[in-house]
Amino acid sequence: MEAEYLNEITPGGKLFKFLTPRGEKLRHIDRLVLPSIVQSEYQFGTKYKFLAQDILSPLTENTTRVFSVTTFQTRMPHFLFKFLISPIRKKNSSPG
Repeated sequence: MEAEYLNEITPGGKLFKFLTPRGEKLRHIDRLVLPSIVQSEYQFGTKYKFLAQDILSPLTENTTRVFSVTTFQTRMPHFLFKFLISPIRKKNSSPG
């Protein structure tokens, strides 16, 4: 299943402000690949994009483990992007 969100307002938060060029229109698509994969794709123009892919694995009736990978496409050099995103990445990660 795939859903595209039309006329969506650019999300707030440090990550979006950091990654998105001013004036570019947001394109947001979510995909569900049964039984356990979720993808969220955000595009800003042709040069900025990120894709979050999550795999959900049920552990118990009320607990689910999530494995997540996020990829980015920007005009920024990789070493600089990695350095700048590092504090956000560490804040949102939790050990096994």
